[in-house]
Amino acid sequence: MNKVALQHLTNQSTAELKEWFESYPQDKFEYIPESKSWSTGQHLLHIIKLYKGINMALRLPKLVLRFKFGTLKREEYSFEELQHDFLTNYGLKKYKSPDNVMPGHVSNEDRDTLLSKIEREKKLLNEQVEKLSEKALSKYVIPHPYFGNYSFREFVMFLKFHNDHHLNTLNENYL
Repeated sequence: MNKVALQHLTNQSTAELKEWFESYPQDKFEYIPESKSWSTGQHLLHIIKLYKGINMALRLPKLVLRFKFGTLKREEYSFEELQHDFLTNYGLKKYKSPDNVMPGHVSNEDRDTLLSKIEREKKLLNEQVEKLSEKALSKYVIPHPYFGNYSFREFVMFLKFHNDHHLNTLNENYL
C-alpha cells in the first residue's frame, strides 16, 4: 500500500469514527455499559492517544528510531496479511491497553473537543506520511506492545483494524 493509499485509508477510517461519535447522543458520552469498563468518550480518547503516539514516533529522527528500535528485519506485511494477523490474534486473547494509551475521565462536554483532536491528529499523521519516503515507511519500525515491531506503513494500516475493533465494540454494546 503506497503513501496515497495509506492517507486515503486513514481519512476513511477516521471519518467512520467521527461519524459514529457525531451521531451518538452527547448526553451519553460518559455512558459505560455494565459489562464494559470504558465510556464511549473514553474509547475516542484512547484512539486519539494512539494516533498521537504514532505521530510522535513518525517525527523522531530516523537515527534515533534506528538506534532505539532497529529496522524491519522481515518481509513487510501486506494489508491482507496484517488484517488476518490482527483478526486472528486479537480474537484469541483479551489485551489490556498499555498505560500510555489508557483513557482518563471523559465528560459529555468533551465530545466536540475530542472530535476536533482526532481530526487534527489524522491531519498530522497524513502530513508525516507525506514527508516520508516509501522506503522509510517500510524500513523504520515502532514496537507494538502485543504484535511486535511494525513498520511505519504497517502501523498506519493497523490503525484501520484498531479503529474497526472499537467501532464494532461501540455498535454492539453502546447503542
